[in-house]
Amino acid sequence: MATRTATSAGGIILREIDGTLKIALAQHAQTTNSWVLPKGHVEAGETIEQVALREIYEETGLENVQLITHLGTITRESLKSNGDVEEKTIHFFLAYAPGNSHSRLPTDPRFVEVSWFSPQEALKLLPYESERAFFWQHLGTLIE
Repeated sequence: MATRTATSAGGIILREIDGTLKIALAQHAQTTNSWVLPKGHVEAGETIEQVALREIYEETGLENVQLITHLGTITRESLKSNGDVEEKTIHFFLAYAPGNSHSRLPTDPRFVEVSWFSPQEALKLLPYESERAFFWQHLGTLIE
């Protein structure tokens, strides 16, 4: 069993819909109730900003997304199918998807759609405790 490190980037995407602030989550193709913040691995030569925008597009189909600010990072471990442990550092950006930004189907086949949730709903749906804590730390005032 080996330990390896990885760096990822993604976003917490906001949009105003009918006067209400909503958060975008991407749905995994494997299960209909698995909603996640879009994020993914840094590829050679990419900045974390480029990765965040690419992954947002690939996992949600959202175009014209604007990064507002780098919120920070979280680190978590995951066990890979070969028994290796991956220590992943994930950079999250606060992002905005204007109402005129088109949403196509995700280009990543592991994802089927994007949907918009209230901050309270999004917090409940996030599958990782570290992401829920990060979300609450940075966007908790939207929930109270």
